[in-house]
Amino acid sequence: MDNPERQYIEELNHCIDFNDAVKGCALMPFFTTIPESIRHLTLKKLFLSCEAPGLPIIKFLTNDLKKKGKLGEVDWIIGQFLAGNTFGPMDENRLSFWADAMVELDLPQALPRLLDLVAISRSGIVLIAACRASLGLAGTDGPSLIKCLCEENAPQGMRIAETLPLTGKAGFSAVAALLGSTHHELRTLAIDIFAAAGSAGVCALTHHLTMADTNGIIHAVNALGRCGAPEAVPPLLGLLTSLPDDPNIRFAVYEAAGRLPSPKWALYLARGLADDSEAVRMAAARAVDRNITTHLIRGISNIVSFGDETAARVIGALIDSQSDNTLGFLFTIEGFEALTERHLTQYAHPEVRDHCVGFLKKKRFIALAARVKKAASRMQTSRPLIVCVDDSKMMLMLYMKKLNASGFEVIAFDNPETALREIPGLSPRLVITDLNMPEMDGFTMASQLRRHADRRRLPILMVTTQSDATPPAGDGASPVDAILMKPFSDEGLEEMVSRLIHVKEAVDF
Repeated sequence: MDNPERQYIEELNHCIDFNDAVKGCALMPFFTTIPESIRHLTLKKLFLSCEAPGLPIIKFLTNDLKKKGKLGEVDWIIGQFLAGNTFGPMDENRLSFWADAMVELDLPQALPRLLDLVAISRSGIVLIAACRASLGLAGTDGPSLIKCLCEENAPQGMRIAETLPLTGKAGFSAVAALLGSTHHELRTLAIDIFAAAGSAGVCALTHHLTMADTNGIIHAVNALGRCGAPEAVPPLLGLLTSLPDDPNIRFAVYEAAGRLPSPKWALYLARGLADDSEAVRMAAARAVDRNITTHLIRGISNIVSFGDETAARVIGALIDSQSDNTLGFLFTIEGFEALTERHLTQYAHPEVRDHCVGFLKKKRFIALAARVKKAASRMQTSRPLIVCVDDSKMMLMLYMKKLNASGFEVIAFDNPETALREIPGLSPRLVITDLNMPEMDGFTMASQLRRHADRRRLPILMVTTQSDATPPAGDGASPVDAILMKPFSDEGLEEMVSRLIHVKEAVDF
């Protein structure tokens, strides 16, 4: 080492030992004139000194190089600091410090290196810092870049997703972007993250409602409902105010309302009871039952008192959703008994009917309960069994009603893992499953069922709002026999069920 180089290193050591950033910055104009080995040694010393005085000196150096147009030198410095093992064994604390520092240093050139760190890091603190810095430097493109990384490598993607909430507001925006992922496990994890985050994630979800497609909106609404935060109510009310055309969105909002009790729902819930979609009416009825107010009861009583088809729809929705609290306030309304008897004897699923009969007896409507029970006993026959699996109890109640009216017995499970254990012993004619469920997605459940029964022995129908529903990568064969999109008509469901069961009957008999 020549004397000028030795003197340079001695002065740099002095600046670092005595935390003298001013003198350290004064040395940096010589950086490009010294040999690469000395530049490498300079960066190593600054890397190890971190915030004091490494950061201000590096900031001066990179700014000076940018002013002189020496961007190649800047890129070289970034590579040294973020390579992880350039200066010896990986030091997680220092690497995470310098990853974060790239934002303060205003070095957008560092973004590719940071994204590489995000893609490969197994260290928690490095992953947090790399995600935070990547989002800080990428701006509005950050969430989509992180989403792409998560989808490229599923195990690492799950680690990244779990890390994102620790990076602050931008991290929640990236989690919201995962609601639009084509990977079921990432979507489910994103909803779980928001459910655990409470009010902290509401802002990101609210913003997502304004920019997502239908699928993304539905997942964001589900996440808002599960977060349990009062702050989630206003954005959901705003969504209802806009009168979304898609009944799947309206259903999701009313289902969320059932999880987020608030007097602010009153006007909107009454409107939901008269919705054209039966699924939406049932979700609204359940939400009414959990947000009951005097004002709501007056409005519903007024609707029921007309005794028309709208009144029949309202009573049917309240019965099928087992909204006992609300029904208890309507017993004295003229026409209530006739509407209730009609629905229970002609349309209700046997389990719902039995529940309501017990409720009527409890409320001392003995004669009405007896008439319903007598009518039901005349209708009992052996019927083909269909198993329905969905984490939404409202959807399960809807299936029970519709399939019962079509002549089927229905057993419902709201947990796919429980369904997997029970289905082999039930020998159903058909399994109907949702796609997006917290414990296990529908494709995974169907794949496991296929280990016990092939398509000829057990048809599987998937019903979903997910327009891009595709099975996970594998041998290319979908484990389900057909996919039915929500919202479905009575005729559409009946036709699909009949077709699939006909195939099984052709094999069995």
